[in-house]
Amino acid sequence: MEPTERLNVFAPYLGLSPLEKSNPQSNSETPGSDKQMVSNWYLVAAGLSAILLLAVTLGLIPISGEFLGGIIIALFLATNAVTRL
Repeated sequence: MEPTERLNVFAPYLGLSPLEKSNPQSNSETPGSDKQMVSNWYLVAAGLSAILLLAVTLGLIPISGEFLGGIIIALFLATNAVTRL
């Protein structure tokens, strides 16, 4: 199915670039795309956060909850910085 001229009316609201307007199938929604890579970074950050939380809860790492919270926040801030490069 090809886009019609009505797409031009909605293109600014959809955030389509001129290239995407002419070829909407080139939006790189493949498994190896940038969106998948970003999702993987956040999945790793969430996994590391869960491991840290479990280790602190079990007493394997003797740190305070405030410090753990700071580590987790820093981890997600670093993930955000890496994914914006």
